[in-house]
Formats: sequence, structure tokens, C-alpha cells
Amino acid sequence: MSGGGRGRDLEVRYHSGYRGGETPRSLFAAGREFPVERVLSRQRVLDAETGRRFDVFRIQVEGRTVVVRRTESGESEILSSSDLSFLEPPG
Repeated sequence: MSGGGRGRDLEVRYHSGYRGGETPRSLFAAGREFPVERVLSRQRVLDAETGRRFDVFRIQVEGRTVVVRRTESGESEILSSSDLSFLEPPG
């Protein structure tokens, strides 16, 4: 459920739906919660070198598109976003 994103303490919370698929519901960073406004896409990816599988989600948070990767073990990390300033502590 948790992991890091570019040096930030980050937790991604997921919800398991009735079909068994988990989708991100919120990000927690800098002591604040950021609800996922929308899941834009989900893709299952196989790393050809390691044989590991990942779920890659494109989500909308604070009006920005954020790409999150979740490993089979449940660790999450932010792969990319045009602007992650909303995750910084206030002040």
C-alpha cells in the first residue's frame, strides 16, 4: 500500500472492488490526503528483464495527471507527473 515517490514519503491507498481489482483511491504525503479524482487508465505491465509484473495507473489528483506503479508485493511509487508541487509540505 505504500512506497516512495521521488524522495517523498508517500502512501497510496487502494480499494478492492467486487471484481477483485484494486484501484488507487487516495495519496497521502506531507501529512495530508489527496483523493484520486479519477482513474484515467490501468495497465498490467511485464518487465521483460526481471519477469516481474506491475500495475501502472494514470490517475487524476488535484487536477494533475499522475502515473503510479504498483508492484505485486503492494509497493507503490510515482513514476511521473508534470507537477508534483501539491505533494510538498505547506509553507
